[in-house]
Amino acid sequence: MKIVIFDPALARFGHHIRFNRQVLQLLDQDNIRSVYLDVEGIMQESYISGNVDFRAAMMPDRDGRSSGPLASEEFIARQKTASNCQALWAQVSSLDPDLVIVTSEGNSRKQLLANIPEELSDRTYLIVHAVWSIIRQLDSDPQFHHICRTRLAGMFALETFLVDKLSNHGIPAYWFPHRSYNETDIALPPRRARAPEAPLQIGTFGVINERRNNDFLIKALGQLEDVAFDYHLAGQLMPAVKSDIATAISDFRQTDSRRLFYEFGYMSEERFSEALSSVDVMLIAYDDLRTLQASGAVYSALELGVPLLAPDTALFRFYRRMFPGLIKCYPALKAEGLHDLLRGVVRDMNADTQESWNDARDRMILSNQTTEHRAYINALLNSLTHKSPEAATQLVAAGRMQAGHGRIMTAEGYLLAGMQIDPSNFESYRRCVKLRLATGDVAGAAHIRTPHLQREPLAYADLPNRPLNHAPFEILVWPPFESRQQMEDFLCRVAWHFAPIASHIVGIHIFTAADFSSSYAPNPVISEVARDRRDMFLGKIFTHPASALESGNWDSVGLSLIWKYDTPESRRLPLPQTKNTAKLYKKKMWRVDEDNERFATSHFLKAVSEAIDLTRYRQQSLRSLRRLGERFTADHVAIFGTGPSLSDAWKHDFRKVDTIAANSMVKNVELLDHLQPKLIVCADPIFHAGVSTYAEEFRRHLRFALKRYGCSLMVPERDRHIYEDYFSGEGVDILSAPFEKSDLPNYNLLQDLRVTSTGNILTLFLLQVAFSLADRVDIYGCDGRPAEENSYFWGHDKSAQLNEHMTDIQRAHPGFFKISYDEYYAEHCATLEKFLAHAEQLGKVAISKTFSHIPALRNRAETGSVRQFAPPEIGAAGRRDDHVGRLTALASRLLLDPVTAFAALDSDPAQALQIEEALETLSPDDPVAVHFRRVL
Repeated sequence: MKIVIFDPALARFGHHIRFNRQVLQLLDQDNIRSVYLDVEGIMQESYISGNVDFRAAMMPDRDGRSSGPLASEEFIARQKTASNCQALWAQVSSLDPDLVIVTSEGNSRKQLLANIPEELSDRTYLIVHAVWSIIRQLDSDPQFHHICRTRLAGMFALETFLVDKLSNHGIPAYWFPHRSYNETDIALPPRRARAPEAPLQIGTFGVINERRNNDFLIKALGQLEDVAFDYHLAGQLMPAVKSDIATAISDFRQTDSRRLFYEFGYMSEERFSEALSSVDVMLIAYDDLRTLQASGAVYSALELGVPLLAPDTALFRFYRRMFPGLIKCYPALKAEGLHDLLRGVVRDMNADTQESWNDARDRMILSNQTTEHRAYINALLNSLTHKSPEAATQLVAAGRMQAGHGRIMTAEGYLLAGMQIDPSNFESYRRCVKLRLATGDVAGAAHIRTPHLQREPLAYADLPNRPLNHAPFEILVWPPFESRQQMEDFLCRVAWHFAPIASHIVGIHIFTAADFSSSYAPNPVISEVARDRRDMFLGKIFTHPASALESGNWDSVGLSLIWKYDTPESRRLPLPQTKNTAKLYKKKMWRVDEDNERFATSHFLKAVSEAIDLTRYRQQSLRSLRRLGERFTADHVAIFGTGPSLSDAWKHDFRKVDTIAANSMVKNVELLDHLQPKLIVCADPIFHAGVSTYAEEFRRHLRFALKRYGCSLMVPERDRHIYEDYFSGEGVDILSAPFEKSDLPNYNLLQDLRVTSTGNILTLFLLQVAFSLADRVDIYGCDGRPAEENSYFWGHDKSAQLNEHMTDIQRAHPGFFKISYDEYYAEHCATLEKFLAHAEQLGKVAISKTFSHIPALRNRAETGSVRQFAPPEIGAAGRRDDHVGRLTALASRLLLDPVTAFAALDSDPAQALQIEEALETLSPDDPVAVHFRRVL
């Protein structure tokens, strides 16, 4: 196989020499003849070993007379004209290559690629470095997009993470390893631990040409007061950023404990390695637009065992997953988050930490072995020359083997290549999706699955994929956004809620009132996990001017999300009423304005839930509940709220009691150890299934509790997809129940798994589940509140409430808290009385074991009086059943607390008369009457 290689940006500075050496190292194989078009002999000097045929790159001068060897500056400059590019490609063609590899996109990429001759277009591949720039040009320049699709056989990306992003633009894309190492590379001496009293040595080297990002770093470090550090900044500056960097440096206030050192100019490899090896940590900052070209900085730090402090973006989370232990993330372009991270580094850095970093570095090198990468490149290039189904199958088999050896990135490279070479090879898609799910890369799995699902909807029947009630669809968001902050905040909410069905969403259409490309600060009240989900929809979000609503084709839109409205009329009719929007009004439209809509999050959840085929959920939940019922072997069940009296549960012994925990009491591990719950229930849309930091902290505690106690989890069917996605692959037994409206509770869930909908976890799940499993229920920690304390729902036990995140959740969902707490409390008290009375009519009994302000529980307190029976409000036909229920309930009370029960009867003649009346309606041999008299 003959391969011609050249770099249109080759010069004696920057990372190009090192990377071209990597290319030659991987292509230097017995069955490959490599011809490298060199400039100034740069690579011939650098690559001193191996079997490579070096030729001088030839291009005519401006007069077309000379075609001799060129200096690198002239070589780069001449690529701006079509005639010079044509001459370069003529030289490539004359060498009759089987494949052509262009090792960077160069500075005049459009001109260079547009002139690829037709005879080379099916065998020329481009290695992309500045992926963000290529993707932006593909999105904004249709001509460039057409050139790439017609003049290139494909592209190589330096991370498997980026292959999907190029492939989504209809261009075949493959992985090319960025760095490769030999086993001898781990023989380098380990780095020494930092002396505790020494200032922290921070370095930013070679990546200082991002104007706003490095301006941020200098300013942020200049504000750090309580950490002693030296900051070293070095590298070659482009003219466009010199003044900005110079201004930031002049504003940096140096002190004895905070010093800045800088040197600007070309850094040789030796100088770069020396500088990087001398610091404790490498610090970089990239915004969301430029984060996709940071690979060189990542590997430079990792291979020297220098911990990398990087912004919390999708790319660096990818690297953190691939090379655990060497990368720490801070909120992108957020000074406070960077300060916190640096304080933590100083606090934690010791000899043990340094040893773990050295171990992590060795693991990274072993996972990027030159031998394995050469085998991958060989198999890939052979497959590209044949592009047959058999070649794709061989690549998939190699990917399975690499995954088995733990070389995840190489495994993904094989599998991704198998997809591109033979799109009908379902095994390559399935393997790659499974691999990404197994490593926690849910976003990456969705990127792979989405285009494949459109071709083969049933391909993932056995993966954690939720079948929809209809075909993949699009989402329309209205009204137009007025700022990027608004847009990104809302898209994070959309991504969090729709992530479980991201594979089925073809596009999300948003509208903007203006063109805004400025940066934004991630909303601190939205959880990091929710922000991660935003990456699952890259390539699926389409931005339109507001006027496009009338002219666009929205036939594929399955539902609309109304994120904002100002008046009742705009809530009722949020879209302009035109002929084109009439179709949208006929489809689902969800109001999700978090400022004005109290149930905005519920609407998000229902929008997804209604799109899912729930049959499997319902069948599995009923089976799981029945199995759970077999584990409830005690004669009564204890249930728990999170009120202040919850701490009194410590006074009771639960070794012979089945227990059900609820909500944020999962935070109190000590108490849960005492209770050993068999079931945990939670049902709130914002506190538990929502997007906020509060909800994420709750789910973190929930995950720990579910694993610690091996118990089941019960959630609303409306929210089931959130928990299934969140706990994917963790073996959590999730039960879900649909809601229905009814005046009475359902205490027969083992036969009919539908719960009567209420606004409180006690009446919604705790009582309906507990009374379905037992006839006696003890209630703890349901305090309610005094009537005059109406500034919130009620108080909570501090050990069972996430108080530090309460402000966040109120800021994340302000509309939810626009409520009359008096009306809510009155409704809850009335519902609870009704539900407990119905239980008593069925012969069941509830006892409040801790103090409560709620009348229904105060009247059923363990040390209080027996509830005053009200006259039965039923017809004559139902009188006997009503009396049977009353007598059975009283008999149970007499057995449990005869002293209190008899005292109540003696002090209440009316109740005694009712009991007498009840007995008279029954025959003497009626089992209930016999049982009651026996108790008396």
